Amino acid sequence: MKNKLALLLLFLIMLCGINTPLTKSIMEVVPPIFNVGVRFLIAFAVMFVLQPKKILREPTRSDLLSIFVISIFMVSGYIFWNVSMLFTTATNATFFACTSVLFIPFLAKAINKTGYSRKVLIGIVITVIGMYFLVSNGASFTVNPGDLLALLASVMFALQVIYTGKYVERIDPFLIASYQFLFVGVLAMGISLFVQEEIVWTSFGLLEIAALLFAGTLITAALYYVQTRAQQKLSEHTVGVLYALLPLFAAVFSWMILGETLSPIGIAGGAMMVAGVALAAVYS
Repeated sequence: MKNKLALLLLFLIMLCGINTPLTKSIMEVVPPIFNVGVRFLIAFAVMFVLQPKKILREPTRSDLLSIFVISIFMVSGYIFWNVSMLFTTATNATFFACTSVLFIPFLAKAINKTGYSRKVLIGIVITVIGMYFLVSNGASFTVNPGDLLALLASVMFALQVIYTGKYVERIDPFLIASYQFLFVGVLAMGISLFVQEEIVWTSFGLLEIAALLFAGTLITAALYYVQTRAQQKLSEHTVGVLYALLPLFAAVFSWMILGETLSPIGIAGGAMMVAGVALAAVYS
């Protein structure tokens, strides 16, 4: 069971690597925050079709409040990540957004009073050096707003993982995933309306529809439900190491779809970041 869950999660993470450049490719038509809202509402619709009675009857007020807390972190993370791609490459955004495992030990200690191994610091040092090489990419070192937003997204994702692990012991994973999708979708749509994002409906075509359906069904509904189930069977270390591979998938598919490239120094930096994140996940 554990091996099957790990393989399934890895497959969905690979598909997530395709979604990142797809999301960036349609941003001129589908703005970033609206994109988050639509994909999560699609994901909720999928879950509702699968088990409507469970969604309507089982959650308590306490469950819904706990899930809403998780949703705040998730919607913040995805908005920061999507908006970051307006200012940086899909490749860089994914590398930075996936450093959440570096923050988990420290945030978990502050929130849950759990300890962590000092060996985590080895992974953090390697990752920071890798960040320097990735951002410089063979030129001068300049951090742009997109890189910082993606890094902020990783902090939000770390908090989402911590609180999911905290609540998954008493709340059905299906309910956590379903209501999280609903809350994130509604919150993102509300924020999109508030900031008055412009949607180019006249250019809305099959590519945009297919990209949103792909993101809503496989990348959101399937991925996060499997992740929630996996956190019941697999260690946080294993899940963290699997997610550490996402930037590699994103880099390959961003090259194939968007033509994004990295210099040899940028590639070395990306590899160091993946290695550092993986080490931190193992030792956390």
